[in-house]
Amino acid sequence: MANILIVDDSSDILEAMRYILEMEGFSVRTVTGKISLMKDLEQNTPDLILLDILLSGDNGIEICKELKNNEDTKHIPVVLMSASPKMLQNHEECGATDVIAKPFHLTELSDKINSILKMLPVLLINFQQVSHNIIHHL
Repeated sequence: MANILIVDDSSDILEAMRYILEMEGFSVRTVTGKISLMKDLEQNTPDLILLDILLSGDNGIEICKELKNNEDTKHIPVVLMSASPKMLQNHEECGATDVIAKPFHLTELSDKINSILKMLPVLLINFQQVSHNIIHHL
């Protein structure tokens, strides 16, 4: 069972997404902002993070950059979420794996998560190979 961490400042969205994903068989944790996200990551490593771009007082794109620049979290796939399609256009710049526009269809969310999780072993193998090659050539 994959562990999903959802970051959104709306308790209604968190509750709905938790319900949907748990019905799909995922283990789900939710947090409401950057501080609670970082505290959660000290205790647990999720298989995937769903991260809203517009959080009260926080910027999801900047949070994603921080996660991707951190040795402990850079391997975790991050899916950015936003109700503004324009905000999702340059997701690669912050290292996000994918995006999903709000509102989303339940099947779209589930399909996207499952697709990323299926690729996860391949992504980790490629990351390990690249890391080995870099260290070997130093």
